[in-house]
Amino acid sequence: MKQDLEFFLYAVWWASRGDELAKRTLWELLLTDRKRIILSKLRDGDVRESDREDAHSNIALKVYSNIEQLKVTRAYIRWEDRTGSNSFHRP
Repeated sequence: MKQDLEFFLYAVWWASRGDELAKRTLWELLLTDRKRIILSKLRDGDVRESDREDAHSNIALKVYSNIEQLKVTRAYIRWEDRTGSNSFHRP
């Protein structure tokens, strides 16, 4: 588990510095490893079940597209939350 987190943060760090391979790796991680976590946050945020998959995809795309705006790797989780906060509709 710790090793997975370290790998993820390493990918985030390199992606935030514009490394294309790291950005592709981050994209894959957003679609796999982070998906469960993002969907859980969407559920907890009262996002309609029918909208969650689309919201997840929108969040992943926004994170991927804007990762170079991230300045501090350890702030990634909060940044992901803020980046994706407008990607879904509540009921």
